[in-house]
Amino acid sequence: MNMKIEDLLGTRERIAIMNKILYIEELFGVSQISKELKLSKGLTSKYFNILVRNKIIRRSGRKFAPIKSPKLSVLKILLTINSIVNDLMRIFRKYPFVISAGIYGSAARGLNTENSDIDLWMKTRKCKESEKAGLFSEIKSLSNKISPLLIDENGLADLKKKDPLFYYSLHFGTIKIYGEENENI
Repeated sequence: MNMKIEDLLGTRERIAIMNKILYIEELFGVSQISKELKLSKGLTSKYFNILVRNKIIRRSGRKFAPIKSPKLSVLKILLTINSIVNDLMRIFRKYPFVISAGIYGSAARGLNTENSDIDLWMKTRKCKESEKAGLFSEIKSLSNKISPLLIDENGLADLKKKDPLFYYSLHFGTIKIYGEENENI
């Protein structure tokens, strides 16, 4: 069976349920999730059946658990980006010194947990410290889970020399969310 994204994330309620269950490590039930999200048990149960059919979660008696798989990782990546991208675009447009940006680390690989931070790099032109502080402040106001890293054009060359392993992990392990497509990190 092919996974249909519209079946999985077609409504706000389904997105809320998915955001909730993706990070649960132990078994969970329909009553628990519907109560926490203030949704009907019928809606939650029907959606769980869709998730079981799509091999996103597995049934264990009357309980369920996520199936660790590439599908689960892709959904985590998609929902992580969806949760922050519009607000970040608005912020980046206010700060024209931001050239490009992306997420890296566990969030970019879909291996993040509920307590993981979202590692965000931003390539910038030279700017004043007060402008950097304003950018950081606005990003942190979105979520304390976002860990921003500013890299100016000179700092990128330094990073490549001083810490090539980290540089290449950024270069190849990033999901770019802002900037020109041909703009390298």
